[in-house]
Amino acid sequence: ADWNAQNRRDYRWARAYGENILRTLPPRAVYVSESDHGGFTVLYLQQVHGMRPDVNDARTCGYPHLAEFEALPAELRERVGEFPARRFDPELFSWLILNVDRPVFFEKPPRFAPETGIRLVPAGLLWQALPPGVPEPPERNWWAEYQWPDWDDYPGEFTADAIRCEILFARARDLFWKARNMRSAGAAATLRAQALELIGMGLEYYGPEDAAALNNAGALCAKFGEFPAARDYFTRALEVLPHLAEARDNLERLEKRMAGDGVKE
Repeated sequence: ADWNAQNRRDYRWARAYGENILRTLPPRAVYVSESDHGGFTVLYLQQVHGMRPDVNDARTCGYPHLAEFEALPAELRERVGEFPARRFDPELFSWLILNVDRPVFFEKPPRFAPETGIRLVPAGLLWQALPPGVPEPPERNWWAEYQWPDWDDYPGEFTADAIRCEILFARARDLFWKARNMRSAGAAATLRAQALELIGMGLEYYGPEDAAALNNAGALCAKFGEFPAARDYFTRALEVLPHLAEARDNLERLEKRMAGDGVKE
């Protein structure tokens, strides 16, 4: 085996990811991690290097964990248990956002019930959750604040490629978001085309035949109304992994939506 190819002591991409998260979050922020390269790197940087002790990751080792959860209503605390399953995320984090005066940011937010009034807005690599009545924050160029290794550093290394893919997907999300408010249909179409191109580039890094990545690409496209592209990604995901329930469910919901909206092929 080639030791140098397996050496993880120089973890430039993961460290940059964690540092970018911690450097750019506002004071007293709650960060809800999803990925290993997010959660464990932030944990390391805080515990070993003392970075941003005011920030808390509300999902440590895969489970929601935060001092503020000690104040959960007794009924909810009893129902979710000591190690809450993911299906309780919408309830737990709705309670947090609506009852705790701290800004909350997600790598991958849950689907909040419409009646909560919680809104999600892009925040660089993350999503920020806004309680009802709280205006959107001023526009901020998070990407200008982030610092990354050379883009082609560590080619083919799994974590580096996963982060590169995540960056490109997030940049695509930002273009979709910006296109929604464009007055010019032509300008909006240009941004949406650029977003689709970035998604394709992200898949090339992570793996164009990876079912989970294809499903994520489809979900991103579906969220912003690119239904034909979304269907293509969900279909490809199921061709790779026919038993991927999330992709199957996403495709079924999408096809019902397309049929109801009369979306053309």
